[in-house]
Amino acid sequence: MSPQRVLTLSATLGLIALSHNAIAIDPVTSRIIGGDQSPNGYPWMLSMQSQDEGDHFCGASLIAERWALSAAHCIEDEPADSVFVVAGDFDLNKQDAGQQRVGVKRFVHAVGEPYGDLMLLELKESIKHPTLPLADEDAMATLAPNTPFKVMGWGNMSADGFDYPERLQQTEVPFYDQADCASAYNAIGIDIDNTMMCAGYPLGGKDTCDGDSGGPMLWNNNGVLTQVGVVSFGEGCAQPGFPGVYARVATFNEWIKEQMAQAEGLSISQTDFKLISADYKMQRPLTLTNNSKQDMVVQGLALTGDSGYQIDAASCDNALLKPGASCTLNLTAQFAETGRKTATLTASSTDSSHPNWIYVFSVQAINKADFTLGQNTEFAWGQAADGEWTQRVDGGKKSLSAELGVDKDNAVLLTQFSGKGVFSFEWKIDNGEADDLYLYIDGKRIFDAKAGGEFKKFKYKLGEGQHSVYWVLQDNSDGVDGKFKRAHVRSVALNAKAEKKDNGGGGAFGFLLPVLGLLWLARRRLG
Repeated sequence: MSPQRVLTLSATLGLIALSHNAIAIDPVTSRIIGGDQSPNGYPWMLSMQSQDEGDHFCGASLIAERWALSAAHCIEDEPADSVFVVAGDFDLNKQDAGQQRVGVKRFVHAVGEPYGDLMLLELKESIKHPTLPLADEDAMATLAPNTPFKVMGWGNMSADGFDYPERLQQTEVPFYDQADCASAYNAIGIDIDNTMMCAGYPLGGKDTCDGDSGGPMLWNNNGVLTQVGVVSFGEGCAQPGFPGVYARVATFNEWIKEQMAQAEGLSISQTDFKLISADYKMQRPLTLTNNSKQDMVVQGLALTGDSGYQIDAASCDNALLKPGASCTLNLTAQFAETGRKTATLTASSTDSSHPNWIYVFSVQAINKADFTLGQNTEFAWGQAADGEWTQRVDGGKKSLSAELGVDKDNAVLLTQFSGKGVFSFEWKIDNGEADDLYLYIDGKRIFDAKAGGEFKKFKYKLGEGQHSVYWVLQDNSDGVDGKFKRAHVRSVALNAKAEKKDNGGGGAFGFLLPVLGLLWLARRRLG
């Protein structure tokens, strides 16, 4: 397999979390292969587009007036206001009758339990179009092998080239035996779990592909089109022996209902904390907000799950929250062991229609690293695997370096610290022409850097509190140049006296949104 790699942190975390390596190693490819032009009659079909470019990069489905469903890998850490959805869009190059463009208020990823390639979009305004009902477990239990499903999208129509349509395409693919699908993907190191389902023909020929990611897979349930899946990934497109893999909607049905209810009831500010190194104590203030139109009393809070999480809920216990009012929780997390760590917070309230509110926290704990790099504050270091990054002296300065090889296509470096000021470092990449180094600060993707030249300096202004910074070195060349990628980071510092914010520093940085259409033209393709 010659995998195209997914250039996102969530994909890299999927590699670290072995239980979800199936959706972590290759770029998203999803298109309609072997289909035909769709009739202009799917009002719940949405096109996700970037505000900057206005280009389609993923599909989605309308499941309520202010809610859409898509694949988690379509959006990494982009701000919600960088993306909009278009309803009633049949021809991407024309203003279709009834077309409506709506902004996104927030993205909600399935990062707790269940955890998988599925995401909700809360929209800024209502879309007055028909919506899709979602399959539940009772419905799934009635499905027979080879039940036909309908898939659609604006993805690539060529299995070995590039042919993106202007008009919505559709095709039918049959329900694929789960055991056979798991066996096929296990043979290439991919796990198929209960958050996934498969559809396609044993001999290939029809499939989704690049650009179809996030779109719906539908079942005709006694005359009612019902969404059973979300386009996720595949080994190539329409390849014999490898059906398409879809997020299984029924597995997430109750989670979807809970997230939508919280938006109108009691919501929490954050649940996904990305990365932490072993033994580091992370502290985060969290906000509970009453989004309902009535007073609500938080009667109790209970935390269960992996040990290492603690919550100080003093200000929220028995708190009376008026509509729009909030209270603050203080979350602490510290883990001796590595791995994905989750915990569930249950808040009981006086809302008789929804007395218990459930929030699932998630973080990936990685290896602690005993590096001594850093100036002006105490930096705690971590790396995804021991020995990925090594400390050395480069030009008289301490630096951290990583090299990718035949069996290594990414490396993750993490530092955590507290304080206010200008965070800075110098970086350099050897070999390669593609974007190879990705920087995340406090969970947000800040820049993508290319190889070449001397060390370059980067600066970024930070406010008070704890901060996490991680670098992801990724080989996106598919090995065609025969050279291994190497990255070097040095002169890491936090200058509390510096006032000027400088996000450039002379680096060759390519911000994310201009390339959304390139990165996410689809279903994740694994080959």
